[in-house]
Amino acid sequence: MTTSASLTEGLKIPENFKFKTLKDPDVTLWNLACQDVLKRARAQDAQTIASIAQLTGQEDWLADNTRRLAQEILDPTDINTELVKSVLENHVKPLFLTNPHPQLNLSTGRALHRSAGGSMAAQDYYDEQAWKNHPGLANVISWCIRRISQDDYEQAWHLLIPPVMTFLDDHQSPYKLRGVMLVSDLLEKVPVTILKRTGIDQLLIASLFRAIMNIHDNLSPRLIRTTVPVVQRLIDMTTSPDSTERFDQLCNLLGDHIIGAIWVFASRERETIEASMDTLPSVVQALGAGTVRYLKALIPQCIHSIILNELVPRSRSLEVAALRALLSVIQACSPRMHCWKGTIIDGVGKYWVMSCESQEKTKEDEIAYSLVRDIFTELSKACPSVLEDEYPRLLQVEPNLLQSIIAR
Repeated sequence: MTTSASLTEGLKIPENFKFKTLKDPDVTLWNLACQDVLKRARAQDAQTIASIAQLTGQEDWLADNTRRLAQEILDPTDINTELVKSVLENHVKPLFLTNPHPQLNLSTGRALHRSAGGSMAAQDYYDEQAWKNHPGLANVISWCIRRISQDDYEQAWHLLIPPVMTFLDDHQSPYKLRGVMLVSDLLEKVPVTILKRTGIDQLLIASLFRAIMNIHDNLSPRLIRTTVPVVQRLIDMTTSPDSTERFDQLCNLLGDHIIGAIWVFASRERETIEASMDTLPSVVQALGAGTVRYLKALIPQCIHSIILNELVPRSRSLEVAALRALLSVIQACSPRMHCWKGTIIDGVGKYWVMSCESQEKTKEDEIAYSLVRDIFTELSKACPSVLEDEYPRLLQVEPNLLQSIIAR
């Protein structure tokens, strides 16, 4: 059996791996060496558990076999809360001591009313971040989050929330993204009473909103797709159905951050816009009829995203995302569609005619066809008059191309 010290040394992740992938020869060799160590390893104490847990994530430098072996060791292990706390206390907490989160009481895990250290605390917080020299650290934190039972979160809260918030509030997108993923893990387990009693619910929602605003970055699309569902999950947990608080939070998400930030400041970044479109259906469904107040922004943006321009390469994935978003808006705001039926029929009809004339066909065309048909169907349910007025006139223009998508 491998000793704790030798196992820790054998599974040590080089600092520069945070910049590497499996395409690098030294990473491949390191994974093979790790697999040899793991085949002889046992989860016998906090030190070995921390060393193995760092290999359970989805990092670019981690091979599938390495991850599988680590999980096979840890999954059946009988882990109690004291052992998890030992991992956090001795192998996670020390790495963050030089960078205490300025908005947290580190002894209790409660949110502070004022940032510790004054106005310059945030700047000091980003100095000499030693924790970033440990590429597998987030995996250890994630493992701890998932292995603590719901009843025992109170005991470990002051050890868990500081590293989670440090990742989430980091200024670099890769760490911020990982922080969002840690929050997602946390919300699956933590009792809502702890979130609200410690004030961490408000701290989390503010930090998650800032993550959505992290645009003009290669990771922005992924951050948006990952963060918006976590924001919705947090809102669902911490607010009552049909409450003013829930409505205000959802309006903040849609109006201030998706429409007011992403669409305004990243209007020319198609992948970022597409990511926001991908998140719209669930947000619109949650907001329901309250979405009406944003129709003047939502419908024009959806139509704009499907306009085909010879000077700009097509993005079929953006077209599909925009059509799906438009469909959700029509369904949620059907009583107001009589004001928008002309805009929708004109925009979607032109899109479909031009799309049919395109020589290049892809599997996404089938998805688009289904969505266009659904849009015309839902619009006819919301505005039955289009069946007798607008649709017949549209069919007179392009009967062959539009017959199959217009409900009669």
